[in-house]
Amino acid sequence: MRIVLYYGGNTKGETPNYDLLMELLEFTEIDMQRVPNKGETITLYLGACRITAEVTHVFPHYCPAGNKYIQEGGWGESYGIQLDNAEVVDWY
Repeated sequence: MRIVLYYGGNTKGETPNYDLLMELLEFTEIDMQRVPNKGETITLYLGACRITAEVTHVFPHYCPAGNKYIQEGGWGESYGIQLDNAEVVDWY
């Protein structure tokens, strides 16, 4: 399932890796087997790090076929999840 990640920073406080997290998480598209639930903590392996983050919102994206304002590649279903309180747990 195609998921778009949205990240705007941590509400609990500043993180020392803010720039790296913004680069890795903001508007990144990934494939997942299922859509995580709101409030769930997920682990992501992006770049050379393992990141944990809390899911704060889940947005379904859906555009019916024939919408002249959306390119054909955007037709169908995907989801967006907003992340908060992300931190880099481990480096590889």
